[in-house]
Amino acid sequence: MKVTRFTSFDSLSVAAAALLMRHLQEESNKPVGIMLSGGKTPIAAYRTVQRAGIRASDSVYIVFSDERMTAADSRESNFGNASGMIASLKIPEQRVLRVHTELKLDAAAEQYDRDLAGFFKRGGRIPLGLLGLGADGHTASMFTMEDVQAPGHKGELKYARAVHRFNGYDRVTVTSHVLARIERAVFLVSGPEKQAVVARLLQSPETLPAGAAVSKTPHVELWMAV
Repeated sequence: MKVTRFTSFDSLSVAAAALLMRHLQEESNKPVGIMLSGGKTPIAAYRTVQRAGIRASDSVYIVFSDERMTAADSRESNFGNASGMIASLKIPEQRVLRVHTELKLDAAAEQYDRDLAGFFKRGGRIPLGLLGLGADGHTASMFTMEDVQAPGHKGELKYARAVHRFNGYDRVTVTSHVLARIERAVFLVSGPEKQAVVARLLQSPETLPAGAAVSKTPHVELWMAV
């Protein structure tokens, strides 16, 4: 895992915004997915991109790593926190693959799975995926090793799954099958409270849900200001 250390939260956010802008303007004759995550570090980067006033390529799709089952305009919504940037980029609704939280949990997961399957069936690729890292070792909404296991039925891959939470919002998360298709996955991590989990991710990634989730991802980086 390649590690890049930043001297401050601001410098990390600026670098993440620059990385996003390069990929958002990529031209392709096939769908290009940019995976977004939640958390304070990416949100700061999204606001920087929004202020830049660029327009996304017509081949770009937005994909989300996970979502809380809350209203789309909630502060707890990953889509809601990225919606200002998406609007500024002029990305139409049909190229935004998000969890439809107005549905019930299992139906929302099934719909997101179908949307992702359709994206890949059309030749879609994900050159960049931004991921968070929780102090408990989770990424996306994969909190346990069981969450990391991507269920299938009769040999079919599942790209999204429901995650029932006893404390807090239920969620929908992408599965490790999606993370395995990301060409460049970048964990964005900030805050002194993340020091212990970062050390464990680097030393024994297989013991954390986050490390297990990206075990088949071809290129994984850790950008940190902790």
